[in-house]
Amino acid sequence: RTLTTLPTDGRKIYVTLWPQLGAASHKTAILCRSVTITGVKAAMLTPAPGSTFTSATVTFTWNAGTGTQYWLQVGRTPGSSNLYSGNQGTSLTRTLTTMPTDGSPSYVKLQSLINGVWQTNEYIYQAALPP
Repeated sequence: RTLTTLPTDGRKIYVTLWPQLGAASHKTAILCRSVTITGVKAAMLTPAPGSTFTSATVTFTWNAGTGTQYWLQVGRTPGSSNLYSGNQGTSLTRTLTTMPTDGSPSYVKLQSLINGVWQTNEYIYQAALPP
């Protein structure tokens, strides 16, 4: 299960997994973990997530979240970086001039370094068809 409303102020979150065997759930916890959430991933501002590029030149901008560095990866297939991959340092923007203009999708990963761990947000954009 994915939770999207966890606090990010450093409070501990306690997670307990209760197994269910058949129709009955058992009252014995098999997992109890304490997790501290202390960061907010950067999020893409422009272009708007899910939008269509209008040219081969695209400027990506994102908010800072609580990251100390950012990594941008862009590819033509999920998880690939054949269009661009690079550490942005503390910059919150990157302009790329070789984006596709053939109507294909582009897959973008924006990673934030938070407390020494890279945290990822992923986006899909559509290339405009040539006129």
